[in-house]
Amino acid sequence: YQKWVDAGIIPLSAGNIALPDNEAAIRDAFVYCKEIGVPTMVCTPEIASLPLLDRLSQEYAINIAIHNHGPEDKKFGDPDIVMGHIGKMNPRMGLCVDIGHAARNGKNPADQIRKYRERVYDVHFKDVKAGTNGLAVGSAIEVGRGSLDIAGIFKALIDIGFKGNVGIEFEKSDTEPIVGLADSVGYM
Repeated sequence: YQKWVDAGIIPLSAGNIALPDNEAAIRDAFVYCKEIGVPTMVCTPEIASLPLLDRLSQEYAINIAIHNHGPEDKKFGDPDIVMGHIGKMNPRMGLCVDIGHAARNGKNPADQIRKYRERVYDVHFKDVKAGTNGLAVGSAIEVGRGSLDIAGIFKALIDIGFKGNVGIEFEKSDTEPIVGLADSVGYM
């Protein structure tokens, strides 16, 4: 942690960490986040482990940002579904809004960010191609070339005073990501 801080880098989150329904493994993830000094753990837990995460998030003073993974994810497809599971839990239990996956699940990412403003701890930023009826489809594309209202999403983040991590994801190419990532950053 200190090497990052000395280099002028302030770590904001770690993850996406897949968490099994196993207390020892979950506790290890909290210890890891505490040791590297991040205030937020981005994760994909099992539903059965949510009460444990609720308790440990308070014990370790670490925010939980559950990542939504779109229509293929039957547990956490979009922020509304995540909040349906954790809405009554302590405020450290929150969201990593993956804007592309939220859109693929039929949600407006800017609306979701505003709706859950108090519980948005991390954002995964990508763009996706438009499908039929304006719904986003799975194909990732350079930011600004897809169907998402990028300016509107940035406006939502500004409107809520977001201070967390915005991680840019470029999933179009595993073999040559640099050009597409640079194009995305340039557009943003």
